[in-house]
Parts: sequence; structure tokens; C-alpha cells
Amino acid sequence: MRRFITFLTVFIVTFSLFSICLIQKSSALTDEEATELREATKYLEKQGKLGYPLDKATEQKLRNQLSKDAFATLEFLLKDIEARKKPIEIEGKILDKDGNLFTDEATLIAEVYLVKYTKKITGGYFKWHDLPEGTGVSLDVSKEGYYGDAITISSVDIPKTAEKIIAKDITLHLIEKGDPVDLEWTENAKIEYYPEEQEPYGWSFKRRWYFPADNYDVLMVLRVNEDGDLELSMKEGGGFIPAKRYKHFESQPDEKAFTKFEWMPYAPELGYEQTITPGGYFYFRTPDGKYGKMRFKAYNIYTDSTGKKKVYTRFTYYLNPTGGRSLELKNEIDKPPINPTEAEWWED
Repeated sequence: MRRFITFLTVFIVTFSLFSICLIQKSSALTDEEATELREATKYLEKQGKLGYPLDKATEQKLRNQLSKDAFATLEFLLKDIEARKKPIEIEGKILDKDGNLFTDEATLIAEVYLVKYTKKITGGYFKWHDLPEGTGVSLDVSKEGYYGDAITISSVDIPKTAEKIIAKDITLHLIEKGDPVDLEWTENAKIEYYPEEQEPYGWSFKRRWYFPADNYDVLMVLRVNEDGDLELSMKEGGGFIPAKRYKHFESQPDEKAFTKFEWMPYAPELGYEQTITPGGYFYFRTPDGKYGKMRFKAYNIYTDSTGKKKVYTRFTYYLNPTGGRSLELKNEIDKPPINPTEAEWWED
């Protein structure tokens, strides 16, 4: 079962360490004292005791470990956390990849201050009103053979006047894993060119580098359209599908894409469009009938140091070399980009 580090935990640790740094700079705290204070904060998180007041035994233990100034800083942090604690009430549903209720049994884990609480959910709906008070909670759903969704609800998102942290419209998903196969992995691929001086360039999946678009090996072409925006086109017979088009990748009420590479175990058969705007996650099909999944890391139009306009995109992808639609990784076949000015040969 994967370990989900919550925004809540990160927020508390970041807040604590940031406060420690500020206090250290404005007081007599030494580097050693600040380090001890960080360790004490981590210890309390693991024990589920991030609150005030501390029990007598824990308080005495920390007083013995920390200097007077460091312990005073710790007390300040704990009082602040205690002031932000509220009762927590959560309700929601678990869906499958098609957006239907997941009716089989699933395990729901709620985490408050690094302490985990577990419920078995059957029927797709869940309600949890007896969690301990906190400044937020993380939820993680799991089932063997599935990829599980996760979400964090924090007091930062709740009105300060609210007496409770209440979230009743939570949506989580379980996506069934696919049949593992060996996939080719190409990391940090790129296409770049000067649009005012050259014809569009594109990507060769065979040579794993970019060449002029009229090169017979080029299957995916980068262009600047009439509106001045970047477009990426797969030659006839191929295309793209944005992963966020599918409901099971939209886990937030505002429909933010929650896509992850591992959540894309099968490339769809239908629905591919020839031209897209780079960015995010995509399934793709090459004109020669091979399926893959692609993640764009960067894409832009800019003026370089010589004053010339330049376009580029950076991306990483998995490709199933057999022509099958399974994108569930068994073994990774490393296929790095091959710069022809640096390599003495290309693979056939």
C-alpha cells in the first residue's frame, strides 16, 4: 500500500521549519538548537501529539532534550496548531474508471497528523464523522489490483468562522491495473526550431530525434498556428487523446486533472484527434499503429539570445512496440533520444 504524504503534513512541517528559521535569525537559537527542534517536531508528528498542552511525560522528555529557547519555540508552534484544530466530518463516493459507483469492497485510509485510521467501504459511498480533531485530513483509497486516488482537505480551505472542517462532496477513484508488458521509455525528448527561418520540425519515433517535417521518418510535427500558438500534429493515421477528457482523471470539484502516468493502463481504441496543443498528459497512436502515453514537461515560444524567435517542446513517453494497447509497465526498455550530431549510428 503506497504511502501518501499529505498536504496537511507538509503544511505543518513547512510552517514549523519556516518559523524555526525566522526565530533562529531573530534570536539566540544556534544551528544545533534549530536542528534539535526540527527533530522534536518530527517526533511529535509520528506520535500524533501535535497539540497543546503536551502530556507530562512528553513535556518533560522534550524539556530535557531542548534548550529553554528551543522549547519555548516549540510551545509557540504547538499552541498555533491547537488553535487551528477543528472537528472533521467527511462524506463522499468512490467511482470506477467509467464514473460509476465502485461497489466492491475498498479500503479507505484517513490520516490526521501522521496517524492513520482505516475503514472498509462497500457500495461506493462513505461517511466519517468520528475522526479526531485536526487542521485537516488526507484520504487515500486502495484495493489490490487497482490504482487508488487520494485527496487532502485542509482548514486552509475552510472559512475561519467555521466550527468544523466539513467536506461532503469528495470523489475518489479506483482504476483497475492492466496486463503488464514491456514498454519502450523515452525521457526528455524534444522538438525545437526557428519558425521564421525554417519549415516546421517534428519527431521521429524510429530515430528518436527531431528533423524537418518533410522527413519521411517524422510522424509528429510541431507548428505555430495562425493565432500564434503551438500545435502538435500526428500525421494521418495517428492522433492524440487528452487524458483529462476521461472522468476518472477529474478528482476535484473544479475538474482539475488528477492524471498520473500509471493511471493510464490501456490506450483507448477510438477518439483520437490529429492536432493538439502541447501540455499535460496524452494517449497517442502513431500512424503506423503503435500506442503510447505521453507527458509534456515544457513548451514555449520565446526569443533567444540572438533575437530570433524559437519554439520548443519537451516531452517523455512510453510506447508499446508490439502494437497492443496495454500501457501497464512490466519492464522498461530504455530508448533515450539520439542526437545525430553526437551519435555515430541510428537503430533500424
